[in-house]
Amino acid sequence: MVDGLSARNIQIFYLKKAAARSRRPDCSKKSLLVSINLKSFRRDASQGCNCHLSRKDYAPRFLQRKFCNHNFVLDKNYPKWDNPVWIIYRREGVMANPFFYGEEVAGEFFTDREAEVKDLIADLSRGQNVIVFSPRRYGKTSLIKKVLDILATKGLLVFYVNLYAATSKRKFIEIYARAIARGTKGNLGKVVEQLRALLPALIPKVVISQPGIPEFEFDYGRKTKNLTPLLEDLYEAVEKHARKKKKRAVVVFDEFQEILNLEDDEIERSLREYVQSQKQVAYVFMGSKRHLMQELFDRENRPFYKSGRMFPLLKISPADFSKFIKEKFSADKIEISQECLDNLLQITECHPYYTQMFCSILWDRNVNKKKIIQESLGQAMEEAIAREAAKYSLIWDALSRKNKMILEALAKGGGENIYTQDFIADFSLGTPSNLQKGIKTLQAKEIIEKENGRLIFSDIFFKQWILSKITC
Repeated sequence: MVDGLSARNIQIFYLKKAAARSRRPDCSKKSLLVSINLKSFRRDASQGCNCHLSRKDYAPRFLQRKFCNHNFVLDKNYPKWDNPVWIIYRREGVMANPFFYGEEVAGEFFTDREAEVKDLIADLSRGQNVIVFSPRRYGKTSLIKKVLDILATKGLLVFYVNLYAATSKRKFIEIYARAIARGTKGNLGKVVEQLRALLPALIPKVVISQPGIPEFEFDYGRKTKNLTPLLEDLYEAVEKHARKKKKRAVVVFDEFQEILNLEDDEIERSLREYVQSQKQVAYVFMGSKRHLMQELFDRENRPFYKSGRMFPLLKISPADFSKFIKEKFSADKIEISQECLDNLLQITECHPYYTQMFCSILWDRNVNKKKIIQESLGQAMEEAIAREAAKYSLIWDALSRKNKMILEALAKGGGENIYTQDFIADFSLGTPSNLQKGIKTLQAKEIIEKENGRLIFSDIFFKQWILSKITC
């Protein structure tokens, strides 16, 4: 136990005015990684523990000065983060939980998706635009960043644009411009020079917002009403850059459905024209709200209709997930039978996030016992539900009586053939039209979603929580 954290809560933090913000590195399973503050770091270093400061070249000088007699190393195996200032406490011989969830993953923690990676690399290398969609927490971002890393090693220019915070056209401009800056390579002076050539209507400013880390902001006059010239510069920038470098480029728009929430449809209309005409750039449009992505790409009256290959990201197959889980447990000498693995995946329905979460709980509870049995699955389920019980209660209390009845019916009766007379009668759901209205409401709230023609719960453990209430 260090600073209130144990092996059950393995996290990494960087220091920023005594505050911490979590990230996850690709670490050795034989290391216990915990968050620390300067006081505990000094204490542990003085006790002879191995202390590593990654990316020392960016470390604050006061850290280098205070700890210059200790074992600081630059670990080049760590992925490149937005903030490279990390303090890592490492104690050899203590195992770390190998199952990660809730964050982007890479390296040994990335599960399967070999076929998807291969297909995306092939499509994007030849300039094919791709539309990737799936429910939240399926690992879209981890997948596409793995693909971008591979493409970058092949010499392609890559740009990742997260539009989740794009609440206006001005915000879209700022987000896209910063993404272009991050994807432009070279020393600081060279990058500034290139940005001025690529984005003549925007004035790049270098800002040091965190110790030793340059970031870009762009000034274009906040009183400017006509944003069209600025947008056109952005749309042309990557294509111009790719032509100059004589390379292909890839631009990823994550959470692309957010453009539907902007003040008008100018970006949807104007961006489509550039996407269609550019030859050096392949675009990836990613989204987690299926009905909105279908609205954008499947309706004939929308600008982006049929503008790329549809690439639905499915759940990981039981065979692949079973192999991955077995290998992780076996590496730490934890025994689990095939029957337990099959039941585990039946519980989690092979959902990437909830399977990793469930396995993480199993690992914590059984790492010392070295064996997982059927009873272990029930105990892990109880803990998973208990962790989220407060959130589930809030969701439940906000629902109407009819919607609660629909969810109870789906949890108990399954999500197939729900409009049949028998199903409606068995669960007293009223008329088919009222049921349909309730289903649409629950889909809009992202509580349920369609998968292969049947309705499923977006949160697997919410379904189990409902079932536990029914059987109480």
